[in-house]
Amino acid sequence: MMKRIRYTLYAMSLSVIVLAIAALFLLVENTMVTLIWDVWATRIPVRWAFSLPVAAAGTALLVCGKRRWGDIPHTTREVIGALKRGEPIDYHTAWRDLLIALIILAAGAGVGPEASLMGAVIAYSVWQCDKLRYLRAHEQDILAAPIGRRLLMLYHPTRWIQTAHDTADAPRVIRVCAANSIIVIVMFIGMTTMPRFSDAGMDTLAFWRSTWVALPLAAYALVVAGVCALVREGIRVVSRRLDIPMTARLLAGGVLVALVVTVMPVLSTSGQHQIHTIGTLSATLGAGALFALAACKLLFAQWCIECRWTGGDIFPIMFAALLHGCAVAKLVPGWQPVVVVMTVAFCTAIVLIGNAPLAGVLMALFFPVKLLPLELAVTVMAWGAMQAANAIRTAAQSKATKRRMPAKTPARS
Repeated sequence: MMKRIRYTLYAMSLSVIVLAIAALFLLVENTMVTLIWDVWATRIPVRWAFSLPVAAAGTALLVCGKRRWGDIPHTTREVIGALKRGEPIDYHTAWRDLLIALIILAAGAGVGPEASLMGAVIAYSVWQCDKLRYLRAHEQDILAAPIGRRLLMLYHPTRWIQTAHDTADAPRVIRVCAANSIIVIVMFIGMTTMPRFSDAGMDTLAFWRSTWVALPLAAYALVVAGVCALVREGIRVVSRRLDIPMTARLLAGGVLVALVVTVMPVLSTSGQHQIHTIGTLSATLGAGALFALAACKLLFAQWCIECRWTGGDIFPIMFAALLHGCAVAKLVPGWQPVVVVMTVAFCTAIVLIGNAPLAGVLMALFFPVKLLPLELAVTVMAWGAMQAANAIRTAAQSKATKRRMPAKTPARS
């Protein structure tokens, strides 16, 4: 029993180190973006006189960093994919991913920090598992060492590590990664100022009688989000087919970032720092302007990613989904606004993020608890529509493959 308690306490202490690195990254990122774009940028009367040098400096640093270290930062999908394939994770260089991510975010790119941060957290979680594996294999040697050397053996970042030689330990590693990732997501959400859509003045009975509007709204939002997903996939396909050098992509991305932070600063950065302005935007802009902002936010994020200004797309999608919901609410003034915004935003985010539980949990943070049953129904509806669309797509691809296969000819006697 004591051995298990010691092992658990040691594992928790290593998790604290991993989470402290993530918290430091979020603190530095939030401070840098706030200072650059909310404090210093407002002191310069001419916007382009500040935004162009910042974008140029960010582009230059990004080109130098990627030429020296390769196409980093590694995203969550890349790290998890390598982990599932049994490939080694080089967590000793994860600090480079965080540094390049800070440069991208501070320069005003329209991508989120979550992909790079979670990739680094997973890499450091693998380091945590390697340290735990060394403890299990050499526990007696560690306990016999003097207290100073024992602490050094337990917490040295690059020594006294035992890596896995097969994939048998992969499930345990994935569990540790998942636990650390969930805590980091909670920290991330806690550091973000989120607007809350109010249901003040709404009669409960009238509200539940009006929830029938969720069905046509969900159908509309699913179709629009599906079209947006097809456009994003088309951009990805065209980008992959274009043989453009890395430096040229980075320079093109720098020009795009400079243009957006100068002309439309509300679309700059990830959306994490502008998401609290959605209430003001909804109150001051018309439906057409809100639709345009939502579409431009999605396009800006996708083009940043294709130009190798690597980052996440969850917060840009959430920002665009909420703008989309506010725009539709303006077009149907007779319906409950909070129901309209919730239904449209949920369906849009679920389709574009591609993960119904994750998108549902994140979007639920913006709305009253009273809407929880309706949120669950909309989430299930959107998930079912996604599953049906995937099944139809798979069947169509299988049918097309069979058509392309040459017909079998009978053997000659």
